[in-house]
Amino acid sequence: MMLSLRERKDIAILDPNNFTRQGIAALLLELDENITIKASVRSYDVLHMVLDKWHINLLFISENIAGQPGFSCLACLKKIKKDYPDLMICLYSEEYIPSHWLRNNIDAFFSLKDAMPVWQAKAASILKDFRRPNKYAAPRLHLTQAEWQILYGLKSGHSLTAIAQKEKLSYHRVSALKVSATRKLGLKNKADLLVFLSH
Repeated sequence: MMLSLRERKDIAILDPNNFTRQGIAALLLELDENITIKASVRSYDVLHMVLDKWHINLLFISENIAGQPGFSCLACLKKIKKDYPDLMICLYSEEYIPSHWLRNNIDAFFSLKDAMPVWQAKAASILKDFRRPNKYAAPRLHLTQAEWQILYGLKSGHSLTAIAQKEKLSYHRVSALKVSATRKLGLKNKADLLVFLSH
């Protein structure tokens, strides 16, 4: 029976690591023998040609992409989402949760630190329904009131020393709360924190 384009499960995988691409392809084919791995590529340039030429409705993409020099994962995701709005994007990364600015440009997220059963369950759910979720739902942020207070203080332009004096806490305690909040938010460094605080 011929399937319509909407019913077909045509998948592309973008990752600079050949073994990772092979592993993801094997996992997906094991879960659903009716899918087609239309492309397994190592760079964004090649992916772009594939998306222009073939029908692809699901993309697995590594956060560690090998695209044009200076072409970040965020820029890549934004361009893909703009040029191919019907394409479902699954991002995977070494992180447990995606950086906050990536969330609006993906439909699902996988962590390379998750155990295989977690990958199997997530992938099986996507392949079973095979429809675009309304939006990637990030895990709820369980920041304490004290952690939020530190972030609000930083957003207002106060230094850690000033926040410590205002909240009547030691500098080391305030610094520890900032580090804890940063980790829970999935931020990697001071630059990430500044971007988060600017929103």
